[in-house]
Amino acid sequence: MAEKRIKISELKFDDQNANLGTARGRGMLEDSLQKYGAGRSILLDKNNKIICGNKTAEVAGGIGLENVRIIETTGDEIIAVKRTDLDLDKGGAARELAIADNRTAEVGIEWDPKNVKKTNWQSFFSAEEMDEIDGDETERLVEQEKNLEPYKKVHILISVDVDKLENVGDLIDQLRKKEGVEIEAKAN
Repeated sequence: MAEKRIKISELKFDDQNANLGTARGRGMLEDSLQKYGAGRSILLDKNNKIICGNKTAEVAGGIGLENVRIIETTGDEIIAVKRTDLDLDKGGAARELAIADNRTAEVGIEWDPKNVKKTNWQSFFSAEEMDEIDGDETERLVEQEKNLEPYKKVHILISVDVDKLENVGDLIDQLRKKEGVEIEAKAN
């Protein structure tokens, strides 16, 4: 099959990617790409939508790695990326890249339960593991809720002329009837 070259901006990210990623993983990926360069391929579907490597493409584009070489295949062969500047037997950058590749993958995973559940997840996760992933989602939602707590109460200051107080009284009475509305009246 043919080889094509495109820009990274022509790729389409997977909007249902099951890996939300982590800040630490992105940072490690950025460090690795800057220090060692690209070491592994990403996987695209026939429409240039990213199946595997969404975070890699995102970070690579962010640091200026713009060129993508596409090798077309039907999945009946392994595509190997050969780095002619690295020698694993001599250690150094090649050995560090091998560790960076595995460690970044390990640290960069944060499962998105709603997208995992859209798949045949039982092939990949035990029920206990799925409960743990759901638990992480619950903890994340609880944390978001805590962060929003200070913004849930809205304080409204109404300044009124005493002669028109009866109209404001009607408004306050209507508001008091609403569920969850607390009225505190102060006179200056």
